[in-house]
Amino acid sequence: MEGTQYLFRVAAENQYGRGPYVETHKPIKAIDPLRKHSSLTILCSLKKQQHLCQLCLVVKAGSTVRFPAIMRGVPVPTAKWVTDNVEIKSEGNYKIDTDNYSTVLTIQSCTRKDTGEYLLTVSNIAGSRTVPVHLTVLDVPGPPTGPIDILEVTPDHMVIAWRPPKDDGGSAVINYIVEKRETRKETWGVVSSGTNQTRIKIPRLQKGCEYIFRVCAENKIGVGPPLDSKPTVAKALHDPPSPPGKPVVNDITENGATVCWTVPKSDGGSPITGYILERREISGKWIRVNKSPVLDLKFRATGLFEGSTYEFRVFAENSAGISKPSPPSDPIKNLKVTYVTKDSCMVSWE
Repeated sequence: MEGTQYLFRVAAENQYGRGPYVETHKPIKAIDPLRKHSSLTILCSLKKQQHLCQLCLVVKAGSTVRFPAIMRGVPVPTAKWVTDNVEIKSEGNYKIDTDNYSTVLTIQSCTRKDTGEYLLTVSNIAGSRTVPVHLTVLDVPGPPTGPIDILEVTPDHMVIAWRPPKDDGGSAVINYIVEKRETRKETWGVVSSGTNQTRIKIPRLQKGCEYIFRVCAENKIGVGPPLDSKPTVAKALHDPPSPPGKPVVNDITENGATVCWTVPKSDGGSPITGYILERREISGKWIRVNKSPVLDLKFRATGLFEGSTYEFRVFAENSAGISKPSPPSDPIKNLKVTYVTKDSCMVSWE
């Protein structure tokens, strides 16, 4: 009976009889060699799980954690700490201190990698007992999962999207912080500091400027590292066309001329929607000839004056904008009416 002291004696016996007894020198108390109620005491805030023996400890990254346990048994039991099916040794940020009555596992400067279940197994010849402890290390989230997708590009805004971090730091992401900067500058400007969506429109961009965007995830612990986008220019999705070919002037009359040109070498990735014709007197200002863009590759310019010298140039237009001007035409010099009849006239020029 447990708790009662006993004396024991032993005698040998063979075919001729039993020999003298040998007794124990002092009473022996009956106890359980490995106590069923070995306790595990954690010197931190705990939360009991559904399993009565399971303990859960939640700490912030960088903390030092101690798991002290009291153990009793006869003979003196041994202690072994295990995580992920690997026995823990006193090395790196792990330290184990064990004596005859207790064992302490210390984890210094915890990181997210230390999150997991730790098993303490106490054993001797009478058997073993295992107690699990679960450690959760909370940290800021990792960077959002890249790349940052540029979904829409215009001269004054862009739409970008990203994916949540692979590691939320052990705490749900509650917010994303979106910033922008021009590549020629060092200063970041906040676009949004209060969105839980993974897509956002970035307004108020300057046409032709190149931008980089970055996104950080935030949880209750803090703000994680950023994910940067590739540099992107705020412009139309397509480019303006290249200039049309050099204009050629023909069919000249006393007050007009027909100007012809060829298509640009490139439409910029978007169909050409029209052409704009300009004229000027030599050394004068360029004046637009057609009020609205024309689709044809020629246009009749009227309103010319006798004795003036003119040259013409052409622009091509698409959804992205207007091209640079074509090379100017050869000048029409000294436009003159030299002969007039009832139904015709003769025009000369240099």
